[in-house]
Amino acid sequence: MVSGDQMTAVKANIKTVKAGDVQKAAGDFFIFLFKKHAVLQDKFPNYKGKSFDALTGMPVFQAHTTKVVSAVFDLLETAGDAGTLNAAAKQVIADHVSRGPVSGAEYGQLFATLPAFMASALGGACNQAAWEAACSATAAALKAAC
Repeated sequence: MVSGDQMTAVKANIKTVKAGDVQKAAGDFFIFLFKKHAVLQDKFPNYKGKSFDALTGMPVFQAHTTKVVSAVFDLLETAGDAGTLNAAAKQVIADHVSRGPVSGAEYGQLFATLPAFMASALGGACNQAAWEAACSATAAALKAAC
């Protein structure tokens, strides 16, 4: 489980990102994710075959990535309470059915990539170990809910 101190650190980092340019951070994260896991880009018909430069200029990319990263942050903020996290993860899975399936492995890739992105984006202000704990718990809850 994620400790209270770890959750405090993660929530503080989320607050920092939300106080800045969330749209840019969200787009940057997806580019970071696609560079690490290229196959994930092809899961999105609007993104398949597009260069990273082309993606960042697409309004649909900007809107979608901002929405997803906001939802990811909301879910991560529940990682300190197993019951709340598990219920929220089940809801995420249920809500995503109409948009196409996301496997437990794909959620795992996203949440395994996020701590390194946050560390690169926030530098020394990021508690990467806290992010790894929160992301690990969140990925496990999503995999269990799949």
